[in-house]
Amino acid sequence: MRTLIGSGAVESLEAWHEADAIKVRVRLRSGVHVNSVTTGLLRYMFGGYLDPFTFTMQHTEVDFLEVEQSNPITARSGELELAIPAGRVARGMLWEYETMGTIVAPGLKVDLKGRPDVVVMLMRPPGPDARIVADKSRLTASSGDGWAFAGLESSPSGGLRIEVTSGGRGFSGVKVEVRRSVEWCPMYTTMLNEISQVEKIASFEPGSPGVVEWRPDYPVYEPFLAALSTQPSYDEILRLLDMMGIEARRDLFRMMIVLGRPHYVLADLKPVRTKLRVCMSRRLRRDVVDETELRLEGLE
Repeated sequence: MRTLIGSGAVESLEAWHEADAIKVRVRLRSGVHVNSVTTGLLRYMFGGYLDPFTFTMQHTEVDFLEVEQSNPITARSGELELAIPAGRVARGMLWEYETMGTIVAPGLKVDLKGRPDVVVMLMRPPGPDARIVADKSRLTASSGDGWAFAGLESSPSGGLRIEVTSGGRGFSGVKVEVRRSVEWCPMYTTMLNEISQVEKIASFEPGSPGVVEWRPDYPVYEPFLAALSTQPSYDEILRLLDMMGIEARRDLFRMMIVLGRPHYVLADLKPVRTKLRVCMSRRLRRDVVDETELRLEGLE
């Protein structure tokens, strides 16, 4: 399996399959001492401009959504060997605005003495059998004399086939869109603690039926294991994004990361909140909306 070493505390990183797990061997550099190791489903959040004094990301937070094991380390051996479940998929979102990113993946966090901690994540994309499913099979938006229906069914490509019909009066069109959001750096005291995206799927004139097929566009990459610092440098994040098949580069002033497109979605799995909406647009009045939750299935 491919590996990425970003943290300066890590000397070598190995990974191999063993039954239903990925065995991980981390060798730390001389003089690096470990307080404890925690394994589970972790959330790695980063963003902000380049800190000109430390040359690291301005904001970074790491926590666990699920904890499998947390052990203090008494031995001063420079080598750790643990297991990570092999079947779980990395999920999350990236936003070009201030290079905001939330990545959730199975892994471990090594708490170090007197220096930034180390996070090891198993980055695995959704496989070819993954398919998007909706909680509802029919959406209805109506107001006064106007109405719009959308029938939803799975398509052979793993996406959704959306059939829209509408009729009546008092509305200017029908829109189909997907809205996503995920929490970002909740400890950071700002009004913007969320990455959000609106993906426009299709629009229709009043009374005009139509059919559209939609499938999420996730980055395509080979699975890999990443060992990152909890205070990552810009170069560390750039290397991570490159291994994930995400187009990214420094801006002209080398103070920000520019992505290939405004948003990237890794997978529509919790904690990413994904909804498909049918909106009946009305001039000078609030849209009438019906929506349903979306999620990925068929991941194992």
